[in-house]
Amino acid sequence: MMAVDYCWRSLDDAKCVEYLPIATLSLDFYINHYKGNKTADGKFLLWPTQVLESYWCEWPGTSNCCENDLPQLSGLIALSEAVLALPEKYLTPAQRVRYVTLAASLPKLPTTANGSQYAPAWVTSSPSHNSEVPELFGAHPFRLLTVGRATVTPSVNLTTGITTWNVLPLAKANTGWYYGGMDAAYLGLAQESYAMVMERAVQPPPAGYRFPAFAPHYQDYEPSADHYANMMTALQIMLIQSGEDCPTCTIVLLPAWPCEQDVSFKLWAQLNTTVEVVYANRTLVSLVVEPPSRQRDVRWAACVTA
Repeated sequence: MMAVDYCWRSLDDAKCVEYLPIATLSLDFYINHYKGNKTADGKFLLWPTQVLESYWCEWPGTSNCCENDLPQLSGLIALSEAVLALPEKYLTPAQRVRYVTLAASLPKLPTTANGSQYAPAWVTSSPSHNSEVPELFGAHPFRLLTVGRATVTPSVNLTTGITTWNVLPLAKANTGWYYGGMDAAYLGLAQESYAMVMERAVQPPPAGYRFPAFAPHYQDYEPSADHYANMMTALQIMLIQSGEDCPTCTIVLLPAWPCEQDVSFKLWAQLNTTVEVVYANRTLVSLVVEPPSRQRDVRWAACVTA
């Protein structure tokens, strides 16, 4: 996904040709490795598999492995969609047929029995061994369930994702490498993501380090380099998201921003675009998009009517 994102953001044809095999060969691996695996209704089956570091194959044997884990399944859905949206010149006809076939075979993301929230996998084989939120990988990092997408495509329903975020305690964890703030921002939870960003911002630095972007020890080591990296990423997701509809690459602004808060920013968007916004007193003061032709692709998720 990062290779495809880089291609759309930079429009650097030489680098696209160099990096895109990372994406296509990833899809080819799953097609070849799980060849012949089918669910009862003929859909793609990820088995044997595990769910991140949390739900394992309990060896020996594979009979008790997980099935169709949400992180990898959401990645396959997102990546196959993204690769098929690339310009014709980047894929051979055979590749395009192969990935269309894969995309059509992928099942829906796993949910709990009553369908109210996302589940780690269709089948899990063990208790959780780690503190992760695999249920929300469809929001971050794979961006299937985002307010940016929902702004452009009303059929994208965020209700199940929001319910999942609300009921999972680990989604509220807000130190170090925990990523619940990014999930909240992608799901459009403006007040929740704002509170989580502000909570991270006031953490004191560890003693003995001159570099201010380090944070104290949280999970694995001191200093924590990812504490503030996650904070800054969540902040940017609150301010700008993509409609995920490249090659148009719609720019969705203030998708998870509390409308009572003033803000000014300049950020990069896809198609080598910059967006500069000043928003104050619940009013859009200024909007500068470079190149100007991209202003037609701007949408507002909330706060601004335009």
